[in-house]
Amino acid sequence: MTAADPFSLAQCLGYVAFVLGVSAFLQRDDRRLKLLNSAQGFVYAIHFIMLGSLPLAGSAAVCALRSGTAAFFVRPWLVVPFVALNLAVGWIVAETWNDWLPVIGFVIGTVSVFLLRGIPLRVGMFLSSAVVMVAALIAGSIGGVALEASIAAANLLTIFRLQRTRRVAA
Repeated sequence: MTAADPFSLAQCLGYVAFVLGVSAFLQRDDRRLKLLNSAQGFVYAIHFIMLGSLPLAGSAAVCALRSGTAAFFVRPWLVVPFVALNLAVGWIVAETWNDWLPVIGFVIGTVSVFLLRGIPLRVGMFLSSAVVMVAALIAGSIGGVALEASIAAANLLTIFRLQRTRRVAA
């Protein structure tokens, strides 16, 4: 079995990450959301290591640490060390321009999570998912593409709902 095989261990870990990620976004409790997102990030990192994409793996690991930290500490200044760590991962492992895609995507997500609220937060998370989805597609990650597409769609839906609510209130 190869990584291109949809039933390879690497791809199956991508499916586990997908389930954890979707489960995270279904949570009403913020701490559970962040903890499940952290678990998803660690599984995602292993999945991408097995697919041979160190930039995606490194960025997913930083995202897992970010989400785990954010479950217990919500401080805007935390954006700085997590963005720096993600950029350092990119600097160390990126070899081509598309190796920077996951770094860019996860940096957008980090800034969004720590500094934005409401519609701007959802727009940031949509952009983050779109960029990471392209990187996952390039890496051949079936679960990664499905997860990022699901997160992007959920964020678009939420943006439209929030805009409709604003219009009705006005």
